Amino acid sequence: MEHAVELPEDIQEQMEALSEQGEEAFDQGRYEEALDIYNQALSILPEPRENWEAYVWLKAAMGDACFLMDRFDDGLDHFYEAYTAAGPQNMNPFIVYRLGQIYRRLDDEENAVEFLMRAFLLEGEDVFEDEDDLVYLRNRVDLDDYSEDGGEGYGYGDGDGDDYGGRSSRFDDEGFSRGYIPRDDYEEYGDD
Repeated sequence: MEHAVELPEDIQEQMEALSEQGEEAFDQGRYEEALDIYNQALSILPEPRENWEAYVWLKAAMGDACFLMDRFDDGLDHFYEAYTAAGPQNMNPFIVYRLGQIYRRLDDEENAVEFLMRAFLLEGEDVFEDEDDLVYLRNRVDLDDYSEDGGEGYGYGDGDGDDYGGRSSRFDDEGFSRGYIPRDDYEEYGDD
């Protein structure tokens, strides 16, 4: 989805003021207040709201506030809306990572692994703020099979260029799974 870049000047000024207030509340741990402010900012975006870049970061900020309050269902809704609005060409590793974390906390292993793996493919280990999430992923996917491929992200293979397009054969070029394969089943399925 193409995003409109610049908001009208009057709306931009209101957005900046509300964003500053929201970030201040968020940084001070006043997440409910931050959510209210982010909702105000969201309400002044021109329709269709999803077409503005501000929509993505507002939804991500709202999802983050919910995540930090352990309101995982609400956080999932906000982050998924941000993820969908951003589209595959503008994927934000933090949004993808948080989705994986939320699915993990909701005991949805298949989606947790899916999104944590997507985050890993986009950013490598650096995206993992919580070492437990990386351990969780390592216990389900053999990450040693993934190597840096010349600065183009993380890919599958030995780095000699014959690596299935720079991604795992279980993941397409955007990091979307071609099918969930638990780690214990790798030998049965091989490397295809």
